[in-house]
Amino acid sequence: MRRAALLAVLALVSACHTVVPEPTLRLSGNHAIPTYSMHQIGPQRVEASRAVRFADLDQDGKLDLLIGGRGDNEGIRIEGGDGLGRWHSQAGPQSGIRPRFISVGDVNRDGQPDVLIGGGGDQKGLQIWTRDPSDHHWRQLASPVDSGVFYDAKLADVNEDGWPDIVAARQDTPPAGGIYVWLNDGHGGWFASVGPMVEGQFTGIAVADVDGDGHADIVASRQGGLGAVKTDNAWREVGGVQIWKGDGSGRWSPETLPADGDAESVTVGDLDGDGRLDIVAGMYQQGIRVWFGTPSGWAMHVVTRKHTWGAVRIGDLDGDGRRELVATSADGKGIGIWDWRDGLFASRPGLVPDYGDYLGMDLGDVFGKGRLDIAAVRADGAVEVWSGLQAAAPPLVGIEGKQMGQPQAVFFATGSADLGAAEAAKLQSWYDALPKADVPVLFRVEGRADVRPVHSDLFPNNVALSRARAEAVAAWLKAKG
Repeated sequence: MRRAALLAVLALVSACHTVVPEPTLRLSGNHAIPTYSMHQIGPQRVEASRAVRFADLDQDGKLDLLIGGRGDNEGIRIEGGDGLGRWHSQAGPQSGIRPRFISVGDVNRDGQPDVLIGGGGDQKGLQIWTRDPSDHHWRQLASPVDSGVFYDAKLADVNEDGWPDIVAARQDTPPAGGIYVWLNDGHGGWFASVGPMVEGQFTGIAVADVDGDGHADIVASRQGGLGAVKTDNAWREVGGVQIWKGDGSGRWSPETLPADGDAESVTVGDLDGDGRLDIVAGMYQQGIRVWFGTPSGWAMHVVTRKHTWGAVRIGDLDGDGRRELVATSADGKGIGIWDWRDGLFASRPGLVPDYGDYLGMDLGDVFGKGRLDIAAVRADGAVEVWSGLQAAAPPLVGIEGKQMGQPQAVFFATGSADLGAAEAAKLQSWYDALPKADVPVLFRVEGRADVRPVHSDLFPNNVALSRARAEAVAAWLKAKG
């Protein structure tokens, strides 16, 4: 079917000019255009984000993306998945919390997934949201706490009554903090916390049966409070990983896995395939540590001793039955992937970007093919989804029409993809002046490349910078409907 359309043109211009979508420029030295064996199939939408989570929100058998915004009253954005690697935007709940994490579970057992968030922003504590499947309207459920900054939380049935409970890691100004456990009362409310700690700075949390006794245990990453190491002739306090073994009734027995630094993140999974759960922690400026579960206890291995890894996950990325370790760097090293083979960790370079800062991360099977894909939030806000499979091509739609309006130049600061207030105001004036049309309008974004190579933690070359600028303009237009 052919559809009539009008064409509006924008041009991207800056002190460091760009080409969108593909540049024609010479790059020298170490600034060659990178290529990866995995494919970037993420949604083409850029807004300041931090948290990301895969979940089948509409229960159609296809994974969706839940994205936590960093702006005021943004809350959660939804990108609905079609199972073919394509996405369509949906409305999410607006909130004064800027989510650092997103957890999903059926809190009230009505058959619909509910969403738990916490983090910084104007509002504090935890919020639980549910969506009416008939009209997609979001409403808030009762929360056990409306104060405190929580860095992570999970929904899990820790007292074995069939109702999801909340296990949360709090990090406020010391000494406030701790690990809190609120048991679901089954009537839309929560009992007082039976958590094991009311102090301590905790950054991440996992809930799993790590000792194999059939009861859920708590595993948390911690900053400080677990020991001390000597560096540069001075002692400093360090953290590590703490475990609280549950008995199925809300009582806990502690265990400590000390490390030589603060732990920024933690996850649990059977990394070596021996049937026992292992624990992985991303460290602050000290790399990654793995504690393998063995018949005689925990055996610690070093994956790497360098850099800060803010999120860690375990999963089978290539469908070979073996699980990989995936981590995102908070200090410019991109996304790391490691195999465990013959008693050693081996890095897998060339699969995904090994540069740039990343924040939240999750794994999920977008295509339903038995191999996990990586969703990761770039520090500039873009959500990338890296997959071993390519996304299906969008349906072809014939376009015919004529150009409307005049091209509008959009200026960016050198090395930046931030659409500033002045340029946004110019875009608004240009947009308002466009003739009103009762047919679809196609916007074309063009640009020019600078002869100077661009290289930074966020943008390793002109390709990445050009893409981010085009996405910034596209996001602005998309927000206009």
